[in-house]
Amino acid sequence: MFVLRRVFAPLDTEKVPKKLFWISPSPLHGKGGRATMARAAVSRTGKARPGHIKNARASEGGLEAVLLYRYYKEVYLYRRAGCPAEKVSSTKSYGVGRWLDHCRTTAPFHKQEKQRFEVFQTMSFLNHLISGISLGSIYAIIALGYTMVYGIAKMLNFAHGDVIMVGGYMCFCATTYLGWPAWMGVVLAVVVCTALGVVIERLAYKPLRMAPSLAVLITAIGVSYFLQNAALLIWSSNPKTFTSVVTGEALSLFGGQMQISKVTLVAIAACIVIMVALMLFTGKSKVGTAMRAVSEDKGAAQLMGINVNTTISITFAIGSGLAAIAGVLLCSAYPTLMPTTGSLPGIKAFTAAVFGGIGSIPGAFIGGILLGIIEIFAKAYISTQLSDAIVFAVLIVVLLVKPDGLLGKHVSEKV
Repeated sequence: MFVLRRVFAPLDTEKVPKKLFWISPSPLHGKGGRATMARAAVSRTGKARPGHIKNARASEGGLEAVLLYRYYKEVYLYRRAGCPAEKVSSTKSYGVGRWLDHCRTTAPFHKQEKQRFEVFQTMSFLNHLISGISLGSIYAIIALGYTMVYGIAKMLNFAHGDVIMVGGYMCFCATTYLGWPAWMGVVLAVVVCTALGVVIERLAYKPLRMAPSLAVLITAIGVSYFLQNAALLIWSSNPKTFTSVVTGEALSLFGGQMQISKVTLVAIAACIVIMVALMLFTGKSKVGTAMRAVSEDKGAAQLMGINVNTTISITFAIGSGLAAIAGVLLCSAYPTLMPTTGSLPGIKAFTAAVFGGIGSIPGAFIGGILLGIIEIFAKAYISTQLSDAIVFAVLIVVLLVKPDGLLGKHVSEKV
């Protein structure tokens, strides 16, 4: 006789529904095993609730549930492929009985298997953490460009995300069509995006220097749509397969249980180097001092002999160059390139900048890293469909507690 039970499995459920039904053997081992195991409820973490289990050998029922989940994942995929339902429910067709016997007599009741499962969970957590830091590093690089422009020019450049897309296409054309080495493609992307940022600032934003902020915001949205449609006309809407600029074997740790790709390592290292370089540049250099002066008071800076227009143009050039680097790393990690590639990452990077405190370089770095970690963990443990909603919900909560962001400083407006 078999008893129907429900399992909420903590493993990878991208292709399998969250709720799966599986069959548990009854009677179980010993007296009273049938009733205790039939009533055993399995929590979301995959561990059996001890209050429902009295049988000592059934105390590992949660591990049995997780192991059975792997089996029924295959059953579900067979059903998705069109296998008849009667075959799926047949124990002979898929060897359910043999699998259950294995789970009852070996894996669930051996400490070694339990330890292996705990190691598997730990490695899975660490892999998600590394992936989150990698994605967060890319967000942080984009957010640093946002926070530089806003901190100095006091405007939100919503075309920043589309500059990311242009950088990806430049590197793609250089490596695929022209046959250039990867490093030359990255250099070309940075040069083109830097020039593009200066052109956008001169043509679109400079005439609106004294205009209301709403006019500047509408102009930024218009520039964003212009770049997207220009890319659509030049490269079409067909997705391009981007060849990673970072090659080499992944770093293997813990006997191969954890794999860290070279793109991940490069993204994290690049983010740290860029953040430190920007802090030194703005704090120690003459141009950085001029940027801070313009950020504080444009009128006073101009009276002190600082060329405000040139300083803002340099800021846009730096931000656009960072967008190009982020675009290349983003397409290397997620190798699909299309005209809308930079839109959502641009919005999320702006969210990261606000999260950390817009105008603060360390804030943009911390906000980007935290945003990437939250997004990856939300996809892994909650829902891939709700991950973006969870990210923005966390932002709302943070801003309710700290309206200026994690590292932002409240500045009273002078009247």
